[in-house]
Amino acid sequence: MNSVFGFIRFLTVNNGYRFLLSPKRKTCSARINPIHPSSHKEIPKNRIALGGVVQAMVRALYHTTRTVSYLPDNMKLMFHSCPLYISSALKKLRYYPCRKHTLSHGVGGYKREFTLNIPTNLLFTAKDIVKAVQRGDVIIVIDVLRCCSTIVAALANAAEGIIPTKTVGEALILHKKHPEFILAGERRGIKPEGFDLGNSPLEFSPQMVKGKHIILTTTSGTKAIILSKNAKYVFTGVFLNAEATANAALKTAEREGTGVSIISAGTNGRFSLEDFICAGAIVESFPSNNVEHSDAVLAALLAFQQARESLNMVIQSGYHARYLISQGFEEDVKFCSQLDVFKLVPFLKGETIIPLNGSLLFY
Repeated sequence: MNSVFGFIRFLTVNNGYRFLLSPKRKTCSARINPIHPSSHKEIPKNRIALGGVVQAMVRALYHTTRTVSYLPDNMKLMFHSCPLYISSALKKLRYYPCRKHTLSHGVGGYKREFTLNIPTNLLFTAKDIVKAVQRGDVIIVIDVLRCCSTIVAALANAAEGIIPTKTVGEALILHKKHPEFILAGERRGIKPEGFDLGNSPLEFSPQMVKGKHIILTTTSGTKAIILSKNAKYVFTGVFLNAEATANAALKTAEREGTGVSIISAGTNGRFSLEDFICAGAIVESFPSNNVEHSDAVLAALLAFQQARESLNMVIQSGYHARYLISQGFEEDVKFCSQLDVFKLVPFLKGETIIPLNGSLLFY
């Protein structure tokens, strides 16, 4: 709701409404402020309900006869038949294609119904992650082998929460403050000296983790999570919970009026086959008429659809999977290649990753 491109004015014109957007500022609060038609002074904190559905600021409105180009992200709004005007400066602003534009006759005259697609992006670099956070996107972090799969497994086995750290040193310092926490992680796939657990999801059994906090540091996955932590919504998704992650991210993006950015943690900064295919597995659960995929997302979707029937074999052919197998972690690779085993969605709240529940989406 903070990634808004303008500030909407509200004017009464005869029996209809005229909406003007002033490009004076690129961010504003999630509020539509009416301006008195005579004085043009803002009436603060007075929320206008457009068709009873205003949960995010309208990014921009543009109307010429029957054509709509600027609309809120995936928000369904009902407008009484009326002229909609917009400054020419808005043509410089980013917009997303309108998915639906229908006319129907109802109380008070004709109504127009609008819905906008949700943009989805697949990111590989730290610079792109920062931009996604600044846009206010819903973030999904993927590290199939094995960080995010381990997080899913640990929470599914009733761990209280997982605290990601960037370095082994940070993990050790935090563990000194909280010696009752489990210290887990890896470097080059191997458990560091003095750690309680490595990064194998099979180690995080209910007997080991139930009711406990876990400090986790990994080569790539926890770094990507920490880079994303300033976003309002950060989920972790893998094959194990692909459909559940997709549903949570989509519902959140619809409510917030923003996009979804999927982050591939990769392997030591390099492209990761399994993360790329997993992005496709997640976006396949998005309704095709409700999203606008980037080319990278479309490529990932096609890759997953091609690999689905022999997913484990394809994942095992990747560089990092081959390395893990050489280190004795073949069962980990097989476990992490399973599709939609869990309905649980890990969610970063503050500094701790916890299982998502409905109330957390409104914190």
